[in-house]
Amino acid sequence: MERNERIRKILKKRRIYLYELAATMGISESTLIRWMRVPLTDEHYNRLTAALQTMKAGETNG
Repeated sequence: MERNERIRKILKKRRIYLYELAATMGISESTLIRWMRVPLTDEHYNRLTAALQTMKAGETNG
């Protein structure tokens, strides 16, 4: 499964919008959308998964 598809499935499952993920990462929504249009680089994928982990931790703590 392509990395982009994995990220999109996680977002859908957790009901997270792209703008929320982008805000957590400290980037603009348009930047994130551009990243998601092409296969993710290792760096981008790692940043996305780290942000998703941060968001998940925030859900369980509050």
